[in-house]
Amino acid sequence: MKTTAGRLKLRVRDDGDVKILSALLQDALVPRAEIAYLGNERRFILLANRFRWETRPEAALPPLEEGSDASFEQQAKVDIAAHADRDHKLYSRIICGICFDRVRVARSRGLDAAAKDGKPLSLLSVQCGLAAWLLSFAAGAEIRLEGPAIVAHLEDLGEAWPTRWRPSHHDS
Repeated sequence: MKTTAGRLKLRVRDDGDVKILSALLQDALVPRAEIAYLGNERRFILLANRFRWETRPEAALPPLEEGSDASFEQQAKVDIAAHADRDHKLYSRIICGICFDRVRVARSRGLDAAAKDGKPLSLLSVQCGLAAWLLSFAAGAEIRLEGPAIVAHLEDLGEAWPTRWRPSHHDS
């Protein structure tokens, strides 16, 4: 894993890297329109608005619910404006690209139902097995990528922005 100007770049090589990838992407927001399988290239790609768990300040704000219908950019502007006069540290988010190469088949379950209201999907975990990867989202949606030697890469794109919203998980 490399960092450049606060941005991450990760090439997944082993099980440890898969765990890091999954932790980095926990609670990432993924618009349905930013998911694509490029069959001719055997590549699956997605853009995600990921919470930067690795940079959260120790004395940050308490957890708050994410609950806005605003776009990523609109929410970032609201967050910046709301905290412009405060001197405490904030949480942050950043857009990242994730690419899976050597994918022979991409299957999804519950993806359309989970995204039909137009809200982004919330990525919960990434798992890797012998010949498949599983991306699990809230509301039971899943994407399964199949291929004998899939290689994954994550790269942060652009600049991070502050947010006061930290994902929280309620016991049900």
